[in-house]
Amino acid sequence: MIFVVADAHLEDGQKLDGEFSAMLDALSRTDCDVVFLGDIMDLWIAKPRYEKGCHQEFIRWCREESARRKLFFVEGNHEFFVVSRYKDVFTMAVEGSLRLGDALFVHGHAIQGKPWSFNRWFIPLCKSWLGSLVLALMPCGQAFARCVKRSLGNRHPTPVLPEEEVRRWAEPVETKEEIHELFLGHFHKGGEFSVGKLWCHAIPPWKQGGMAALYAPDTHIVTVGNWRELLATK
Repeated sequence: MIFVVADAHLEDGQKLDGEFSAMLDALSRTDCDVVFLGDIMDLWIAKPRYEKGCHQEFIRWCREESARRKLFFVEGNHEFFVVSRYKDVFTMAVEGSLRLGDALFVHGHAIQGKPWSFNRWFIPLCKSWLGSLVLALMPCGQAFARCVKRSLGNRHPTPVLPEEEVRRWAEPVETKEEIHELFLGHFHKGGEFSVGKLWCHAIPPWKQGGMAALYAPDTHIVTVGNWRELLATK
């Protein structure tokens, strides 16, 4: 079984959210593999001056659990340099899409918007060698990070699942790749629909009610619900 969690948007405090920590403890008692499908933190710049206790606590849990289960991380649009700095912590960590068998996991922010929209230009700019250098050296870096956080937080005040945009993005995937399931985060709105033979699963945000999903690769059964209910029998 694969446990999928997206869009927790944990605040950058000194400790992880208590409910999220409880979920990690519960996962430790199961044999589930885990896909962290982006935006686990409200803002995570994985640079020494920018990381908080919650980031380090999450990485410690992942380091310990990576010996017991497969852990996957898909970087969201609120996370920067996590893959480049912590790739060794996870079974696999990617900035784009993660393929596991005939399932594809995508955070979703690159699907939506025009070529010059915020997610399309700002994120690559920050992750470039120039952006990395500026973040490392700028004296007011933490104040800049707070501005970025506010800007990201105001992008999508009303959750909308852009089904037509997802369909256009998924059609060539369904045509060219042998993909059976597509898992999406980012949109903060759950939903399920098909594109040809491809089933698209938009995972609800963990931030709202602790929602997550369980995926059984052998049977292609996807169950969405509160994490406590999903892990109750695992």
